[in-house]
Amino acid sequence: MDLRKLGGQLIATGCLYFAMPVYGHAVLLSATPGANAVVHGASIPVQLRFNSRIDRKRSMLRLIDPRKAQHVLTIGGETPPDVLVSTFDAIGEGSYTLQWQVLAVDGHITRGEVRFTVE
Repeated sequence: MDLRKLGGQLIATGCLYFAMPVYGHAVLLSATPGANAVVHGASIPVQLRFNSRIDRKRSMLRLIDPRKAQHVLTIGGETPPDVLVSTFDAIGEGSYTLQWQVLAVDGHITRGEVRFTVE
């Protein structure tokens, strides 16, 4: 058996064995307000944490209020690379939906939503 061929196969196998896992789409790990949460107050903080780094400049937060009006929220800047933050002023009590769209470092866009109630 050719030792060079065997060495190449061992190196290739070692590279596969020790390769870092490839992360897929950004997955929402936690949200504030949380899903189905009841929050109080006029100014509501928003924080979304993902399983990977995200591109803030190409990400989006949109709030749908109880009147079904849509509001694009401004994303804050001084956070870890896997977190989006914002705030919004509630128009009153009722059901709200926070829609999010993020671009992960793997180049894929992920979307989702979190529904909660303001009292």
